[in-house]
Amino acid sequence: GGRRCAGQGCDRSNERKPFQHHQLTVPAASFEPCSTTHNPNGRLDRFNTRVSTGFVGIYSFELLFPESHSLKEKRMHIRSVKAQLTNRIGCSIAEVDHHDVWQRARLTLACVAREAGEAERLIDTAERWLDAQEFELLVHERDLVSLDD
Repeated sequence: GGRRCAGQGCDRSNERKPFQHHQLTVPAASFEPCSTTHNPNGRLDRFNTRVSTGFVGIYSFELLFPESHSLKEKRMHIRSVKAQLTNRIGCSIAEVDHHDVWQRARLTLACVAREAGEAERLIDTAERWLDAQEFELLVHERDLVSLDD
């Protein structure tokens, strides 16, 4: 058998697809007002406490692959770089420029952390790993962003 939905007004008592969502009809009177307020920056605060938004570390860099003789070889290197950095620091990363050039690539990565120091440490880890590889790390720049700024 499927799972039964406990919501009022639900007509799908034997739903077989595990992650399929459907809308329930719930009387409006069952909802209580929330104690959420807006702070001066426009963000929502619960019980008037300051809400931290965290930090995003951004690292943009160019790589030179001198031994690459085709786009296929370059893409193989890029896939490896992206996988390694994603596994090491849990970042999101994308190739952003030089798509049709055999030996050069520009990538940008972003990582999210609760504190500024942690975001900086993640970027430092990525930079050290890139410096230690056979390809050449050319131009690179970093930035730290917070919505609190």
